[in-house]
Amino acid sequence: MEVSQGQFGPAIMQKLSYKFPAPILKCTWNDTSTQIYVGLLDGSIKGFDIGSGQVGDIGRHAAGISSLHFVPGMNAIISTAYENNIYCWQIGNTNPVMTINA
Repeated sequence: MEVSQGQFGPAIMQKLSYKFPAPILKCTWNDTSTQIYVGLLDGSIKGFDIGSGQVGDIGRHAAGISSLHFVPGMNAIISTAYENNIYCWQIGNTNPVMTINA
């Protein structure tokens, strides 16, 4: 996607698309806007690289993702799901580095 000035203000132009294996419930960007992280209905979290179009696994919950946040100073994703757990995922490691059972 590209943000440019449109007739009525900023406009987002689609540059590419990707079909994920389940519906997307939540998404967030990294701090440099080069990666999109998506949380899916099946509980998986995927990272999508805008430049290459490559998709990688970040982690998985036992239920659909209810929130997703990128933490720039840690280069990590904080996620919650409808199973009531909170996980912290270090980018590049598919095991959570922190778990809180709510």
